[in-house]
Amino acid sequence: MQLTTTDQRWLAQLLCCPPGAHFTMQSLPLFRYYADRPDLQTRLQSDFEDWIEHSGRKYVVKTYEDYARIN
Repeated sequence: MQLTTTDQRWLAQLLCCPPGAHFTMQSLPLFRYYADRPDLQTRLQSDFEDWIEHSGRKYVVKTYEDYARIN
């Protein structure tokens, strides 16, 4: 399987969340890095949700309140 740069970026962010864990965007290192930039945080969240859909929910699913890591 060939991973894109986008896949690699988001999978690297998921290293802080064990498989099966529920997490929020605030758990991801990149999101915390931009804590003083709400505009970038909004864009990151949108990009993350787009990636979830594009990856076919293979790694993460969005729940009502948070996200759940699958693999």
